[in-house]
Amino acid sequence: MELEFKKNFDETRKNWRLFWEGKLNRPIILATIPKPGKKPISCPKWGEAFYRNQEEVVDQALRWAESHEFLCDAVPFFPPSLMMGLFPAILGAKITEVHEEWGVDTAVVPFVRDIDDVNLKFRRDSKWWEKWVSLCECIKRKCADRLVFGEASVDYNLDVLGAIRGTAELMTDFYDNPAGVHNAMRQINKVGSSPK
Repeated sequence: MELEFKKNFDETRKNWRLFWEGKLNRPIILATIPKPGKKPISCPKWGEAFYRNQEEVVDQALRWAESHEFLCDAVPFFPPSLMMGLFPAILGAKITEVHEEWGVDTAVVPFVRDIDDVNLKFRRDSKWWEKWVSLCECIKRKCADRLVFGEASVDYNLDVLGAIRGTAELMTDFYDNPAGVHNAMRQINKVGSSPK
C-alpha cells in the first residue's frame, strides 16, 4: 500500500510492527522536513475543527502533508480531533468554551449530582456526536490513500467519570461510596465499548 504523501508506506508499516513486537534492532526514527521549494504549511492544531469549518481544517492537513517530506519512520498522520470532553458531551454534558490566544479550549460541566442515580446513555442525537461523525466522514472522503487518519480520542475511563461528576466529588465518592463509583464505571465502560 502506498500513500500519496508516503510512497514507501509498506516498509514504514513493517518497521512500526517490528518496533511494537520488540524486534526492530533500532529506535523508531521520526523526521519531518519541509519539501524543498515549497512553503511549509502548519498542521491544524488539535481540536481546531471545534471552532473552524471542518472542510477547511482537513484541507489544511492535506496542504501540510503535501508541503512536507516524511522521512524514515515518520508518517503523515491527522487525527479526527474535535474537543476535550467529547465522550462526556456525547453522554449529555454541557461544554464550556475558553478562548485563548492559540485557539479555543473546552471544559465539561459536571452533571451527575448523585453517584447512586446514574443512568448513562450514548446519545446519537447529541450535536457533538453528529459533528464528530461529520468530521470523520470528511477526513475519510478527502484523506483516503493520501495520509493516515485515526486515533479517535473517545476515552471511557475515570477521566470521564471525573468530568461528568466533578473531580472533588469523585474523590469523596471513592471513600464514601465505592460501590457507586464501580456502578458508574460499569456504565461508562458499557456505553463506551458498545454504544447503542
